[in-house]
Amino acid sequence: MRNRRDNLSLGDAHISDAMLLLALSGELSTQESDQVRDHLEVCWTCRVRSEKFEQTIQEVVDYRDEIVKPHVPLPSGPRAMFIARLEEAARQAERKTGWQRMRDFVLLPTHSELFRGFALAGLCIVIVIAVAGRFRAPVVAPVKASADDILASAVLAEKSKLATIVHPVVYREISVRYSGHVARESVYRDSVSNKIVDIGIAAAPTQHEVDTRLEGAHFDSHDPLSVTAFIAWRNNLDKKRDDIVHSPDGLTTVRTTAGTGRLRQVALTLRDSDFHPVTESFRFEDEKAVEVAEVNYDILPFAKVQPGVFTPLPESRPALVAHVPVGPSIRDLLDSEVKARVILHVLGADLGEQIEVSQDEDKREVVVSGLVETASRKQELSQALQVVPYAELQLTSVEDADELAPNEPSTNHVVIANSFGTPLDSKLNSLFPDPSVRAEFVNSAFNQARKALNTAWALRRLSDRYSSDVTSRLGPDAERELEVLIRAQVEALQSQLSGLGKSLAPVLGPINPNGSGDATDASDWHWLVDRGFSSTERIHSDVAVLLSGSSGDNVDRDAIVSDLRGQLERMSIQLPEFSQRVSGRFLSPSQLNADVR
Repeated sequence: MRNRRDNLSLGDAHISDAMLLLALSGELSTQESDQVRDHLEVCWTCRVRSEKFEQTIQEVVDYRDEIVKPHVPLPSGPRAMFIARLEEAARQAERKTGWQRMRDFVLLPTHSELFRGFALAGLCIVIVIAVAGRFRAPVVAPVKASADDILASAVLAEKSKLATIVHPVVYREISVRYSGHVARESVYRDSVSNKIVDIGIAAAPTQHEVDTRLEGAHFDSHDPLSVTAFIAWRNNLDKKRDDIVHSPDGLTTVRTTAGTGRLRQVALTLRDSDFHPVTESFRFEDEKAVEVAEVNYDILPFAKVQPGVFTPLPESRPALVAHVPVGPSIRDLLDSEVKARVILHVLGADLGEQIEVSQDEDKREVVVSGLVETASRKQELSQALQVVPYAELQLTSVEDADELAPNEPSTNHVVIANSFGTPLDSKLNSLFPDPSVRAEFVNSAFNQARKALNTAWALRRLSDRYSSDVTSRLGPDAERELEVLIRAQVEALQSQLSGLGKSLAPVLGPINPNGSGDATDASDWHWLVDRGFSSTERIHSDVAVLLSGSSGDNVDRDAIVSDLRGQLERMSIQLPEFSQRVSGRFLSPSQLNADVR
């Protein structure tokens, strides 16, 4: 009780959202209700917030009555109590007090669709938290949620997304696997007219059979990953059994098994984070199965849909047949390219391996090509890159190359550094009398310098590829992934050069981060990458000269040592600053990249 009173508005403070919601649902004690009522009589700010909550609660209930209730029976238990409280709050909202009528007269009753969409989603979360606090337990525990609960949540989640866009069109690209064949298609659904257009991308000889089977089982074949299509099929079943499976990777599968009929089982898998459907499987009475997986998903304004997609369709059309020649957009390809680069980075394939990522503009593909050491490495990369849409893999292993050209000697070998006859020969001999220890020190320093140069090269490739013009065309998710990738490379370079400085300390002395390095005020990350690459390249060259086996008579050892120390000190200052510059949304700080260009 004390915590609630702390949330009440006294004096110049305001009532918290949680307390307003509890007041609307009748969850407060008499004393608390009096305090809230007294405050609302003198505080216009809290009055307006309370009215907005009431209005949004009404929208939630109205939507459920119009859309969800006809298809989904109301659940029992705590969720039924939650729905009942929503309805009661909505009824209370209809009985306006005098100050509410005055507010209607003074304030303009206009709310943007964007606010309503976010309010709908946000209010549901806040109300669940508030009611959960009242009962000292979560309202809907994942292990106890029924199939109806999960599907209703998925419908509401999609509606909240659609509410943020004027005249939204749902775009979904899917792959359909049946009898060993895979088809790809794009599905456009106009949420206003509910018109659905499916466009084949990669045809399969079994496509018509898939369509016939689903339609014969009264399942909408034109948009199989639709939650409402799944609900409609379930509601037509006389007998059914629901099984719910929660996986540790954040997915929940609703599996409905029918007692009779051509279609015996449908399993729909949704993400726990937003109830978005990602895969669906169908099993028929003859045990044949169809597997559907989402490849791409977006919600577009109608004005952004490619012309011709929603042209008048003939009365009958075969499913999964191309009617409009479409392909991935510029954004689709750029986003896929970023995804490929992120995967390669996770597997360490962007540091020294001969792999390139490019685009084939004619074929509208992202091409990942190059040479890797072994067949197992090729298989590892190929499997990981399978999830990248529109990707064409052109990887070759050294083993494959040797088979194609057995008489050509391989030039791919590792050079082991020799620690004798270097410009630092006398210094190394005094520090490391044991030749094996000396060789280990030299080779370790070489490897650290080489890794740092590989990382600097990876950063430079990203800088050269992603100009401001290119990054402005990325989708929000791809932009965030690219920013994370750049940050990871900067942090790796910082760690590698710091480790190199510590390793060389016995020879060069400790690196002073407050030494000759100069801070920079440059805000362009491309300029910072170029400067960091130049310094890392010089560091690598200095290490090679100082520790190589061919010193030469004209080598100025002291000058090289001084330059190496200076470059390491400069980078010890600039890289932490660089890391700070690439934090947050640094690629497009002035906008969130919402439109497809």
